[in-house]
Amino acid sequence: MNNRTKKFKAKLDAEHRGKLFDLQKEEMVKKEAEATKGLVRIEMMVKEIIDGEPSILHHYYMVFAKEIYSKARKHKGLNLYNEIMILETKWESRGLTPWLLEIIKNISILE
Repeated sequence: MNNRTKKFKAKLDAEHRGKLFDLQKEEMVKKEAEATKGLVRIEMMVKEIIDGEPSILHHYYMVFAKEIYSKARKHKGLNLYNEIMILETKWESRGLTPWLLEIIKNISILE
């Protein structure tokens, strides 16, 4: 048990953690930059689509688009379809316009 504790403490060492982080940093920054670019494009398109809707709902349309984008990056096929149906039902029940959700869904999946 003592050996296991030593190994665990070694993993928590700040210098060791820093080296691991430095090795992964470049790839982490690259992935975050790609995701951010995709989300910014989606936000800009959603703003155009929802023009004329009550401003209090704009944030919710953005959240819906980001949720779809996230699901599309994690799931494929029938799993993706089921996840999208759950999100559409959730946001329709909260008062968002179904045909706008359909348009937003299609652009979010394609990004």
